[in-house]
Amino acid sequence: MDTYTWIAIALGLAACIGTGFWVGRWSLRPRESALESRITHLEKARQTALEHGQQARRQIEILQKEIAMHQKARSDALAARRRSRDLNDALDAAERTVVLPGRNPDAFNLSRLPSHGFADTQPI
Repeated sequence: MDTYTWIAIALGLAACIGTGFWVGRWSLRPRESALESRITHLEKARQTALEHGQQARRQIEILQKEIAMHQKARSDALAARRRSRDLNDALDAAERTVVLPGRNPDAFNLSRLPSHGFADTQPI
């Protein structure tokens, strides 16, 4: 075989390889574009999920701060109620033990009421 034959065979093989490559790319182009669009869609979904996660973390932080604030307010209210109850108990105890001048602690008794149980409202 001479050189022209080898050149013709090489050119034929190169043309077949080029044609095969072009046909392969042409036949796979729809699948490739579908995969590219799917990758783009998945990337957008990932970004959205990341944004939602960050938003959820911010909302959780806000809710935790609100819970802490409400717990503090509740404990303050309970402490104030406890102090109020203690003060009322102390005042009740003081009222029972203190006798004001000119007053008799036994001045009010049920035996002075009329038989119907109501005090007289008519002036004397």
